[in-house]
Amino acid sequence: MSYRKKRKSKELRSLHKIENILDNYNKQHTKVEIKPVEPIIHKAKEKLWYESIVMSDHAYLRSSERFNMDKVKALPYFRSVLSKARKIGITVDKDGKENILYASGRIAVHVSLDLKVIVSVNKHESVTYEPMKRIFIEIHAKELRKLNKRKNTCSRRLEETILESNIKIAELKLRIHKTKSPSVKISCAANIKAIEIYIDELKEEIRNIQDNIRQLSRSMVAVV
Repeated sequence: MSYRKKRKSKELRSLHKIENILDNYNKQHTKVEIKPVEPIIHKAKEKLWYESIVMSDHAYLRSSERFNMDKVKALPYFRSVLSKARKIGITVDKDGKENILYASGRIAVHVSLDLKVIVSVNKHESVTYEPMKRIFIEIHAKELRKLNKRKNTCSRRLEETILESNIKIAELKLRIHKTKSPSVKISCAANIKAIEIYIDELKEEIRNIQDNIRQLSRSMVAVV
């Protein structure tokens, strides 16, 4: 083999070697990792609280009386009302049970504290002048907070008084049982009566506050 052919063959081998090196380099640095595509799982839309609410028998009765609606129409209608209603606050019914009042326009919807049941519905007159509505809303909200705070204070005082009075009354009754003195018996009985009167007065005060809250809540519906 001539010198020229040997040299050419050597150059070709060097060229192939360089190409192999470049090819390996490109494979190492341009490798793309293809990850398997995870399937898209569409989660079911979570229901809003008012979409699953139900109506009590009393609420159905009031919807028939005040809105001329049967059961089929009433439930979807008041769910729709709740979807755009404004929360007024906690109010108390005539039986002393607390509920949450929502209002939209002239419509008032009373909902159980756990947001599961519509307990009553009502319709009120409406104030339409916007500047007055804003003023009334502020006044009503402030007064409602004051009344609820006062009711909670009176309720705690009543609870504590009843617990303390039970002990006191038991002691007085025991003294009546043990004593032979008529005057002591009369005195103890009078003290028991005085305690009972005081407890009744506290209960009456709470009932009056609850009535005020109920009246205020009804009037607040008119301005929402």
